[in-house]
Amino acid sequence: MQREKFDYLNYIDYFFAKTLLKKEEGEDFLALAYLFFISRCGHLCLRVDFLNEKIFPYFGSLEEKKIIKGILNIPKNIISKNLKDVEKKPISFFKNCFYLQKNFIFETKIIENLERLLKDNRDIFLEKKEISFTNPLKKEQQEAIKHIIKNRISVILGEPGSGKTYLAVNFISAILKILKEYKVIITAPTGKAVSDFYNKIEDSSIEAYTLHYLLNKDFIDADLIVIDEASMVDARIMSNFLKRIGLKTKLIFLGDNDQLPPVESKGFLNVLSSLNISYFLKSSERFENEKIQKMKEEVKNKDAKKFFDILKRDNNFFSFQEDILEKKIFEYADKISSSLKKDPNNLSRFIIISAMRKGYFGSEDINLRILEYLKDNELYIPIIIDKNDYHLNLFNGTCGIIKKEEKRVYFQNRKELPLFMLSNFSYAYAISVHKSQGGEFDNVLLILQDNSYFFGKSLLYTAITRTKKKIEIISNEETIEKMLKNDFILENNIFERSPILKNL
Repeated sequence: MQREKFDYLNYIDYFFAKTLLKKEEGEDFLALAYLFFISRCGHLCLRVDFLNEKIFPYFGSLEEKKIIKGILNIPKNIISKNLKDVEKKPISFFKNCFYLQKNFIFETKIIENLERLLKDNRDIFLEKKEISFTNPLKKEQQEAIKHIIKNRISVILGEPGSGKTYLAVNFISAILKILKEYKVIITAPTGKAVSDFYNKIEDSSIEAYTLHYLLNKDFIDADLIVIDEASMVDARIMSNFLKRIGLKTKLIFLGDNDQLPPVESKGFLNVLSSLNISYFLKSSERFENEKIQKMKEEVKNKDAKKFFDILKRDNNFFSFQEDILEKKIFEYADKISSSLKKDPNNLSRFIIISAMRKGYFGSEDINLRILEYLKDNELYIPIIIDKNDYHLNLFNGTCGIIKKEEKRVYFQNRKELPLFMLSNFSYAYAISVHKSQGGEFDNVLLILQDNSYFFGKSLLYTAITRTKKKIEIISNEETIEKMLKNDFILENNIFERSPILKNL
């Protein structure tokens, strides 16, 4: 077997296959390595269409026929085909889908809890209440509110700037006016998202935690839980979250199906939004430049030609070459430096966003190049927090400015701290696309390395929707074309296994 041909499989995948088969060759060995790989990517199962010799998800390079042949040759003694012996064997097979044992159990628990919670989804209690809103709501927001009131579990979808958070904040405020003892919890996958949401609400009775913190509880006691940035919640976290929810708790999921999912995983929001509990907000007020709006639409439509037509019209596309890269990042470094000198508290004018954090022209590499270029002469240096610090009330993804003369750091929420108190931060002339989620910037320089196509169109969509006025992209056309073709949503077998959920 020529391993070098399959660049996305690595030693972990091969080690898994070797552990199960006690050998390092053969098509069954390759099939198990591929199964472990797609699990690492966040998929619950490998779906096989035996008739047409197709597999899903399929990442290219490997021959599908070879994978299918390998699957058929996996020893039967390591495969379970029913729920009784699933915990005794490492691989499960059910309705043309192959699973790692843990993923089959995750999917089973998700099905059980969704069926339990959605057995009767009407919120009879709130339907009887007269709820009034202080702030103005658009017509579609009013319809979304009706949807939320009617359903005990609801999913509100919308692009950046569509008003999902505004809607939820107004709903919470209106409810607490008439139900003083109503217990509300705000949660999200990241501390920054929780903090940003909480800062928009003027009620100290509301509790706010990250999802990971809530999962430390055996049971989550609340009348209402709002889950923001739900596109970043994967199947494992969703499984553990749902089993902690009681039948009387109201859930509101907020998210965007096109946004980038969790790192090395796949979001579960696409599954939730397939149920008859969703409402989509169509309008968006994020983009000041109509061309950004059009580019975003062409990414969603996977239309590379129209996307490039818009991008190249204003000469905003550059070839991925080192001399061009250095020229543009130093140009942006000067713009960031000049902007901070004019207004040190405004971090949103210019930013460099890279598909990668590490490696060649990843965000870390770019920051080092810029620091060397600026030769330590800057009075104001942008940073980003890398790890939650609950003692300092700082969260992963929060941006700030080091003011060197004062030896202090100033944050966008007007919090300031002595520099010596910070330990987990990075420089932020450039940040990764994942780190940029939830941010808004006037001008963006986006760098897409050749292998960034692997993240699919959601990475390009997320990067574009960070900008309000102008985006410039350095990449190769082939990379973006391949990226637009990759639309990897969570591969699962939930609706085939659950007629109840399928018919909701």
